[in-house]
Amino acid sequence: MAEVHFCKKNLSQGVDKLIGQMEEGLADVEVKLERCLEFCEDCASRPIAITNGYFIKDDSIEGLYEQIREELK
Repeated sequence: MAEVHFCKKNLSQGVDKLIGQMEEGLADVEVKLERCLEFCEDCASRPIAITNGYFIKDDSIEGLYEQIREELK
């Protein structure tokens, strides 16, 4: 099963909505909300995630979601 990790501090970037969207729309994906992903500079300014061990960032939630989907293929 694929894993996608999000930082709790990144929720203010709209990641909370993305988590709900992923849990409803992507099967076989485990979404984990972590205390810190240790990418603080990026986390403070844009949506981020770690997907299958790869750091992913985008300027929008929609863009991050698309990048996550591509990584999960």
